[in-house]
Amino acid sequence: MIAHRPGIAHERLYASTTDTFDGDLDFIAVEYALNGEEVTLTVAEKICAARILTELGFTSREVASRVGAARETVAGWKTNGWQQKSRTPERSAA
Repeated sequence: MIAHRPGIAHERLYASTTDTFDGDLDFIAVEYALNGEEVTLTVAEKICAARILTELGFTSREVASRVGAARETVAGWKTNGWQQKSRTPERSAA
């Protein structure tokens, strides 16, 4: 849970200005995660939220907490160009 100090206003974060979904992304669910609200996200939604939070300057710990992933997982997404790592092993040419 994200704690807030009484009397301190926090600006709400938005994933999109007009769309509520895009393919397999539910921007309303992503918005909940951006704002530290409890929500169940798909992997694609977690990556989307993690990218936005990272670009806004949130720490890796804050990003991981808000999207429900390990810091190492978030770092892996970032290293991989904000894509989910392929589970198919690469084969070398023989």
